[in-house]
Amino acid sequence: MTAPRPLPVSLSRPVRWRVSRGFLLPAAIFLLVILGSLAAFLVHVAGVQHATSTQDVMGSRAYQAAQAGIEWGLYKVLVPAPSSVAPPTDPSWPNFPACPAGDLVIEGFAVQVKCQPFNYLEAGGRNQIIVYQLIATARLSQAGLKAGDARFIERQTEVRVSLCRIEDGIAPAYACD
Repeated sequence: MTAPRPLPVSLSRPVRWRVSRGFLLPAAIFLLVILGSLAAFLVHVAGVQHATSTQDVMGSRAYQAAQAGIEWGLYKVLVPAPSSVAPPTDPSWPNFPACPAGDLVIEGFAVQVKCQPFNYLEAGGRNQIIVYQLIATARLSQAGLKAGDARFIERQTEVRVSLCRIEDGIAPAYACD
């Protein structure tokens, strides 16, 4: 019996295996780099979205704090103490309420209320009118924050309200018609 012949080299191991050896390694590295970059980008976008959402909520809270400051000022103007209205015979007539101003702290926001009064006369000087311009500014009370900082939150609201008194009006308010 004759000994079996050895297989040719090309049949025992195909040539293509020798030539393409290690081809998957660069492809796998490329794929990992692309997927890692995509993951980093998604984490960045999620972080920016979270920060933007937080700023939006804090901005709404600052606006509500400024509105509360305006309401405080309006209350001081529109609901004065009952004894604050003097009769027309009093030399202090038409003693309108003082222009309210002050600093408040509402839910962590520093609220500054400013007021500017404007006096007018109408109907030949019979109607005494005062217009109050109230401005409330609410800002997040953190030391060192300035405009332009990503954590700086500030909102401002403004309102004007007027009161009128007339000499021959009905006591105790002597309000104009």
